[in-house]
Amino acid sequence: MLNAFPLPLISEVIERVAAWHGITTEEILGRDKHNRQASHELMWVLRRRGLSYPRIGNVTNRDHSTCFQAIKKLEADPVALERVERMEQRA
Repeated sequence: MLNAFPLPLISEVIERVAAWHGITTEEILGRDKHNRQASHELMWVLRRRGLSYPRIGNVTNRDHSTCFQAIKKLEADPVALERVERMEQRA
């Protein structure tokens, strides 16, 4: 079941992606526009790890449609996609 992804693993992913960007977990989950790319990359990594869009939205305090659009936008940018794929291999 996709929505049964263990919470400790989710928090670990959040910490690793935030650290990759040199920001705190509060900042990556916040609404500051300066951390938007990091937040989108976090959503992408969570989706790759099997979370549903509603679950990603719940974790990141966003609507599921926002998560869908963020991931879609990231996947359309080859440079951003390459960067996040490299990051995900380390996360």
